[in-house]
Amino acid sequence: MEVLLLPSSTGPDPGYQFLTTYLFDGVLAVDAGSLGFWGDPEGQSRVKNVVLTHSHVDHVASLPVFLENVYGNKPPVTVHASRVVLDGLRSDLFNDRTYPDLISRPPSAGAFVRLRELSPHRKRKLGPHTVTAIPIAHIVPTVAVLVESADVAVLVVTDTGPTSEVWSFAARVKNLRAVLLEATFPDDFTTLAKKTGHLATGQFAVEHGKAPPGVTRLAVHIKPKRREAVRKELAKLRLPGVEVMVPGRVYAF
Repeated sequence: MEVLLLPSSTGPDPGYQFLTTYLFDGVLAVDAGSLGFWGDPEGQSRVKNVVLTHSHVDHVASLPVFLENVYGNKPPVTVHASRVVLDGLRSDLFNDRTYPDLISRPPSAGAFVRLRELSPHRKRKLGPHTVTAIPIAHIVPTVAVLVESADVAVLVVTDTGPTSEVWSFAARVKNLRAVLLEATFPDDFTTLAKKTGHLATGQFAVEHGKAPPGVTRLAVHIKPKRREAVRKELAKLRLPGVEVMVPGRVYAF
């Protein structure tokens, strides 16, 4: 399995994570913050399924752009998310104010997108992958996403504050190779992290200890302005198996 954190910075330093999309084997996207700005329409057309963790703009910002880029492919892209998130797409994004409502009023040539509700703890087969959603602790309904292929599993745990259910679930996952875990703020911002349902580095260390032993931990969702502070604090913690995920680098598991 290959996992790519799509770049979302067009400046000289591509390491800033402004928006969030994780691409699995070039065909499955978890979140769509930067998906529509990546590569070219041909490459984007390989993506057949998008799983949304929650409704915040840094995770859905480019979804309309992506769907427009690949429109006309048969069958259309399917977006999988909780009922709350799907309702939010209809009311807040595809509402004719933010973007044309091409869900309830699809183009005459065919569906613009397919929406499928994703229920917690129910596996769903999506091409070569199987995905499972597990609720986590954020300020809006949010899920972690387990992505499995034939013999490899990777768990995306973001956006979240301190949580527990997902770690009980992870302990039972066979062939879990990596956990993508948010480290949004340095410890000076722990109060803000608690208010917004995120993790500062000290909290990251606690969640790191809840994950199954021996799997790679990739720190993600680091606020760009606080990136160096978070990196330094993570380095001082000397947590085993932890590295900061680099946008644009392919991780093979």
